[in-house]
Amino acid sequence: MEPADLTAACDAAPWQGPACILRSLTIQAFAAQRLGLFALACGLIALLTRWRAAALAALAAGGAGLMLYSTSAAAPAVLLAGLALVRPATGAPR
Repeated sequence: MEPADLTAACDAAPWQGPACILRSLTIQAFAAQRLGLFALACGLIALLTRWRAAALAALAAGGAGLMLYSTSAAAPAVLLAGLALVRPATGAPR
């Protein structure tokens, strides 16, 4: 699904040039469900620290993981992100 000249160039030097770097990072995101594991790590960090940015990152990466078939880790990540986002912050008025 990619041009033959890009494949030949990036197979020889996978981390040289912006196109090859993007190609290599995309392949690594799918290898061993790294996208879902990243989302799960962000969700755990968000739940434990109540850091909203981590929850949003977990929600975004988890949603992408669900759409791109990395569901075993992405589904719990989305749930953790949701819990972190609806949980009141420390010291917030009730």
